[in-house]
Amino acid sequence: MRPIVFALSLAVCGCVSAGSGMAPGRSHASMSMGMAMHAQHRAIAASHVFPRLWEASQGARPAAHVVVVKMITTDEGDGGKFDPENVVVQAGDTVRFVTDGLSPHNVSFPAAQNVGLHVPAAVPFLTTPNQAYDLVATAAPGTYHMQCDPHAFTGMTGSLIIRR
Repeated sequence: MRPIVFALSLAVCGCVSAGSGMAPGRSHASMSMGMAMHAQHRAIAASHVFPRLWEASQGARPAAHVVVVKMITTDEGDGGKFDPENVVVQAGDTVRFVTDGLSPHNVSFPAAQNVGLHVPAAVPFLTTPNQAYDLVATAAPGTYHMQCDPHAFTGMTGSLIIRR
């Protein structure tokens, strides 16, 4: 079975609105939940395979190391953080993103912050406790800036450093 990476971007899934403000009377948590539900419905339509740059898998490769990154909700759902914030792996290792399920989280690698790098597609929104997504680091060595799209403005950012 070939691994598939879900190619989600905020523009593709429609999570970016034309205006820059939030809808009146809606909290960041309710906006995040709405974006997550919308993105999940659109995820299958946006799937794309990256055979040599990045791979997603349902489990770790036998010889590779698995590095777990916790996606932690803060501020009653309005914020979040990666633990650890900066992740260092060897090429071929698996990065397992695991959510606490208290609010929707994803991981994306914004092109504007990763100029000249072949970045993986955004990780689908994870919404249930201990839900995990594995990303195999098969891209070129370097530093890849990552963020949780609904919580980037609160500082849920970090880096994935791939070494040989």
